[in-house]
Amino acid sequence: MATINTIDDLLRIVRENEEYRGTLRRELLTEELLALPGQFAEMRAAQNEMRDTQNSMLETQNEMLETQSRILRDLAEMRATQNEMLKTLSETRSTQNEMLKTLSETRSTQNEMLKTQSEILKTQSEMLKTQNEILRRLDNVEAHNRRLSNDFGVFRGNYAESGAVKSATDIAILLNESKSLGIDETTARVLSGDDLRALARGYGTEKLAAIPLDDRRSFYKADLVIEVAKSDGTTFYIAVQASYTCNGRDTARALSHAALLTRFTGKEAWPVIAGVRVDRQIQPLVDDGQVFWYPLEDEEMEPAEP
Repeated sequence: MATINTIDDLLRIVRENEEYRGTLRRELLTEELLALPGQFAEMRAAQNEMRDTQNSMLETQNEMLETQSRILRDLAEMRATQNEMLKTLSETRSTQNEMLKTLSETRSTQNEMLKTQSEILKTQSEMLKTQNEILRRLDNVEAHNRRLSNDFGVFRGNYAESGAVKSATDIAILLNESKSLGIDETTARVLSGDDLRALARGYGTEKLAAIPLDDRRSFYKADLVIEVAKSDGTTFYIAVQASYTCNGRDTARALSHAALLTRFTGKEAWPVIAGVRVDRQIQPLVDDGQVFWYPLEDEEMEPAEP
């Protein structure tokens, strides 16, 4: 057993023995003092817990503040966006009002245009009606002019034929001067339709039937056929087709009639066209001597005095 002589011995023993130290502590300290370390430890633990809680709360508060700041920023941005939208909406309303105004003006203009168009259509209808009436009258005038032209053509043809018949001897004389035929102009005789039919019958019924009917009818209605004797006593014929303007049809008939006269009689026959003018398309035939042209003067075609 250790001997305790001084306070230092006591302190050494207490320090070295836990049990002694605890017993001495219980003897020296009250229950309240003994409980202080535990309470202190609890208080520290509680304090640490409070500190942790406070730190957590501060962290949460900071997060809340940050969230609040973010919300405030978002709110500010939303307000700015809202203001832009309100501004855009205001501009849109203004544009809509302008568009409505323009639309109203357009409708008014359209109504005026429709009214004008209706008046134009009415005027066009009246114009078409007038135009149709004018065209109808023009058709009547044109038909009348055609009748007059046809009638005038017939009259001119008849006058040309009459002028050729009156100039029968002159035609024979001029042809003689051009061709040196040696004719006796006093023997010139105009053949009638009956004379022409008699010549055709003399050709023979069977041979005559072989000639196309249209060619025979044209021959019988020839404008003028002249029979002339030459100084040697032989006779020949002159087949004349008369027209104001001698054309291809007149030339073809004169050639056909002359060919038929030669065919029917076996004698010479000359094709002649008589007229005021010659169609330029048949001028080469005249120049080549295939057909003879007798120029008629206007006074030769004047009707006889009543």
